[in-house]
Amino acid sequence: MPIGGEDILLFADSWSRLKYELISKKGGINLDNDNTSSKKIKKFLVLLAGIVLVGGIVFFAMNRLKTIQEVPKREHVGVPVNTVEVEKGAISDVITYTGTVRAEHKISLAPKIMAGIESVKCSIGDRVSRGQLLIKLDDSGLPEKINKLEKRLQKVKVDLKHWEKEVKTYKVLWKKGAVSRQKYENILYKRNKARAGVEEARAALREARQGLDNTVIYSPLSGVVTGKIMEEGEMAAPGKPVLKIAGTGSLQVMVNIIEEDLARFDRGTKVKIKLPGVRSKIESSVQEIYPSVNTSTRTAVVEIDLPADTNVENMPRPGMSAGVSIILNHENEALLVPARTVQKRNGDKFVFKVKGKHVVKQEVFAGIKGKHNVEITEGLSAGEIVVKDPPPQLYDGKQVYIPKGEFVS
Repeated sequence: MPIGGEDILLFADSWSRLKYELISKKGGINLDNDNTSSKKIKKFLVLLAGIVLVGGIVFFAMNRLKTIQEVPKREHVGVPVNTVEVEKGAISDVITYTGTVRAEHKISLAPKIMAGIESVKCSIGDRVSRGQLLIKLDDSGLPEKINKLEKRLQKVKVDLKHWEKEVKTYKVLWKKGAVSRQKYENILYKRNKARAGVEEARAALREARQGLDNTVIYSPLSGVVTGKIMEEGEMAAPGKPVLKIAGTGSLQVMVNIIEEDLARFDRGTKVKIKLPGVRSKIESSVQEIYPSVNTSTRTAVVEIDLPADTNVENMPRPGMSAGVSIILNHENEALLVPARTVQKRNGDKFVFKVKGKHVVKQEVFAGIKGKHNVEITEGLSAGEIVVKDPPPQLYDGKQVYIPKGEFVS
């Protein structure tokens, strides 16, 4: 441990006092009375203290210089590197887009008669089933009218039956000459008039029943209500839509793909669809690639079918966004390394493989490039150790060490 200046002065002072006491006791000298001897002793002690002080300073300086010049022993030699093991795993070459869910069938529900809207039994966003009652119109007076027409039909049917019998009777009589031809033709006229009355009554009843049927509107398909144009109390008119429904029986995801990516896949290419609020991805495939490219956006529309067996609770709604991953290539048992381990120089790709305390530059051939990893098709084996994020000073044969780890043999 280095000696400080204060320690040297304290030592010199203590030494002077000790010498003074020894001389006094040994010779019995009274230093206070003998001025000559006292002066000599004091000079000696001062000289001795000076020698001790100078020696201490020299010792302190030499000890300090030795401490400064001493080089600490290096714990490791070489370039510190981070490493990763070559592993087997699955990798995919994927391009991702955002598409829009579209219904193949869209309909508008409009009444066939003019009547007030009594009730609309759904709201926008509601799921409806085929055959479900959605709209009820005012049918005031129609049930009573139908009742009267039914009674009228029964009456004219009785009349027709009567005149049918009369025709048969008068036909026989006319042939026997019992009645004149004019009389027989008069009976035929009344029978034909009764027939016309029956047809007229039937038509009127059919029209009234149809009018009553038109006061209730059912959904022709299963889907989602996308529009509610009219409300209860408003006057509906023939052909004027009250509701809009998008069918969910057959849905597609429409995606605009940039022209650079269009040549990278074909119809039937596998895709995965991610819907909002749904944890699992839906597997499907490219159904159609539209032939024309939009000159403004330089994109073409790609149509992807949503499987019919998609969970009903998670069934998407038309207009909903959908994440689409188009799988261009896939390998289940690929040799994988992080993409940043692969270096490129003069068109060649290589990695630094760790061997003991040194690295070896290893040429490699890459296959599928994923989001974080890259497939190595040639040059490495599973279990080998390579340098991750190689520093710029690294070269073939360079000595390295792995912080907080052991050298790889």
